[in-house]
Amino acid sequence: MADDCIILKGSVTLSVKKGNTTTVISADEVNYNRATDMLYASGSVSLSQTGGTNGSENITASSLLFNTATLEGIFDDGRVVQAKSDSINLPSGSTLIVSSDIFGRADSGTIAFKRGELTFCDDENPHWRIKATRIWLLPGNEFAFFNALLYVGYIPVLYLPAFYYPKDELLFNPVFGLRSREGYFFQTTTYILGRKPLDTSSDSSDDDDDTSKALYNFMRPTTLKDQERQGLMLHNLDEDYTGTTDNYLKLMADWYANLGAMTGIAGAWKGGKYISNISGDLQLGFSNTIFENGSTYLPYSSTGVVYSDSSSFLGLRLPFRYSADIDISVSKPFTLKLTMPIYSDPYFTYDFGDRSETMDWISYLLSNPTTASDDNSSTTTISSFSWSLSGSYSAKVPDFLSPYVSKLAISSFSSSVAFSSLTATLYSTGDNWATYTPERKFFYPSQIVPLNISFGVSGTIFSFNSGDRSTAVGSSSVTYEFPLSAPDDLNTQTERSTSETSDAQKNDS
Repeated sequence: MADDCIILKGSVTLSVKKGNTTTVISADEVNYNRATDMLYASGSVSLSQTGGTNGSENITASSLLFNTATLEGIFDDGRVVQAKSDSINLPSGSTLIVSSDIFGRADSGTIAFKRGELTFCDDENPHWRIKATRIWLLPGNEFAFFNALLYVGYIPVLYLPAFYYPKDELLFNPVFGLRSREGYFFQTTTYILGRKPLDTSSDSSDDDDDTSKALYNFMRPTTLKDQERQGLMLHNLDEDYTGTTDNYLKLMADWYANLGAMTGIAGAWKGGKYISNISGDLQLGFSNTIFENGSTYLPYSSTGVVYSDSSSFLGLRLPFRYSADIDISVSKPFTLKLTMPIYSDPYFTYDFGDRSETMDWISYLLSNPTTASDDNSSTTTISSFSWSLSGSYSAKVPDFLSPYVSKLAISSFSSSVAFSSLTATLYSTGDNWATYTPERKFFYPSQIVPLNISFGVSGTIFSFNSGDRSTAVGSSSVTYEFPLSAPDDLNTQTERSTSETSDAQKNDS
């Protein structure tokens, strides 16, 4: 057995290659057992790994027990610095730093930390950090804490007895939260065709610094993975997704404690040879009128009456509110673009438009239910909208018209209907219903442009060649000159004297 052991001392550096992964280990002393492929390093240990699923990874520790065959290891009093992770959405230019008394790395890429501390800030005193009894960084998008405490500076702001961010996703993408006006809400989005795109939004306000934005978004994945459906779960595979998220068909179903419910369908298809884009959506809102009483929002009036909202469409009274939109673009054999949105009232998007398909756990856990914001920063009321139809067409000219007509085209045509909002005159109910109901405003067609068209026709009616005034004689040519002389009355005295002198010289000769 002694012959199977190699002992190296001094400034030792060695590398281990397995597939595309290269691991470089440096230490003051290294003991390597060739029979078991086990390596023990001590004294200023550093491990640098490139080419793995976790990107560039650097680990420093006081000692290391490492399996060179499986790339598994146990680190004592170590610190991990990662430039990329599938488990965490690192801010641009940032690195993941985790320090721990002891941690181990499995051959699958899983890293388990005991009494660890995690942050993105490499300052001596990080702006924020998470301290936990156990931390797990798992392949894919999985991430877990046990007995964790979140610090901003030196101040603890959130305790998490246990937290697990799964690698897999639910089929209907649930999102829940609390707002002061709508109350507790539950939003779902189910993709019948296509898949959910990568979430790149940020719940942090514009005046937040980069550290705060990183804190709110650090669990969002940076890349899409191939998925496999398993019942109600979508299992993320290790391979990156190479398809597109432009084409989809999805169902939406939301519930709000105060506001009511919304259901809808939306879809898009792009990239056709003739129809380059077609997209649309339809949403129905079964809502209650929300009343404001100081800083409190209630789904019933001061007299205790609950009012269900309604709307009108082409003179029909409907027991729900609605929003719809259709957008079509045609590229061949002519260009055409049709846009037709429609809303039951100006407040539909304000009530139902602020929705998400990705649950932001940290934002939700840090929010204070007693001060939930009523500011729907991503949505506004709709004061006006328009239907529009526009396009162009260039016709192929028949050969028998050439060259009289070489081009025949409708350079542009358009038609539009503009809708504006107007305050309605409502009957009195004996309470303040008319002040808060979304029916207090409605849309009407304020301007109609039936047709605006411009076209052009170009061609050659007749043509001729002017020729020249030279006549060919053999290889030479005769040129006829027609000198032009101004009358003497228009010449100056000097010019007349010069002309008379020239004439006298001609007569003498």
